[in-house]
Amino acid sequence: MPENSPESGIDITPQAIRKAVEGRVHKSNKVHKISLLAVLQTCQMIYLETSRLLYQANTFVSLQNSIPIDFCNLALPAHLSLITSLHVHFQFREFVYIWDTCPGRQDPDPYNESTFHLVCRQISQSMPNLRALSIFLQGPLVQPKTYDYISSCLTSMRDGLKDLYFMAVRFPHLALEELVAAVSGLYEDDLRRTYQRLDSMRDRFHVLQPCVGNDRQQWEIADLDTGREKGWRLGTMYRISNLGLDSVEMRNYAIFTEAEAFDEHIEKHEP
Repeated sequence: MPENSPESGIDITPQAIRKAVEGRVHKSNKVHKISLLAVLQTCQMIYLETSRLLYQANTFVSLQNSIPIDFCNLALPAHLSLITSLHVHFQFREFVYIWDTCPGRQDPDPYNESTFHLVCRQISQSMPNLRALSIFLQGPLVQPKTYDYISSCLTSMRDGLKDLYFMAVRFPHLALEELVAAVSGLYEDDLRRTYQRLDSMRDRFHVLQPCVGNDRQQWEIADLDTGREKGWRLGTMYRISNLGLDSVEMRNYAIFTEAEAFDEHIEKHEP
């Protein structure tokens, strides 16, 4: 069969490719010197440009409570300072019976207010060039004072991020609203004070809450406790809408975390 006939196949074995390339390359026994410094500088330039593109052009997403702390402790400060967009999903686990029986007790790490305070402090100190921040707080939240503490942490973090121009925080409704409906007037003052505090923060950043509908149970809008951070994680990421800073664009997500992998992570943070 003729070599160039339509029926002939194309030999793409490594040996055939090597033979074809060698036939087109001029062989030389001369030794050429290159500048090692120039090679290193080129590699450094490529590394810096790639790192800058990675950190500046992407939104970093944290779906477990202690991830921002671990990430800020492990990543290089120069890289953290390049981050411009961040989304944080933080889960609280407050239970009415725990607070009734042990008033001074906090939920264990990493679900308590102390961990949330560390997260806010790390973000404020490690990401000075952050420009867009989205936070999804998962409940249930029971006590008004927890709302006050969270609000204080968020306000301090907002003040520390000088270049931040967009910030949106999703709060669950207080689980106390169910008790107000059951025992009329018993907790109304606490709820009124809490939501006045939320209203006062609307000038600093966007405050969002689940819509209250007739077809939804009170514990749904206050968030059901889903246990440890494993299984399905449902939340919403917020960003600036094309309509301007006064509008918020929402993007829902559902992430599955394997129980076995997360149990090992939790053991490192529990006493």
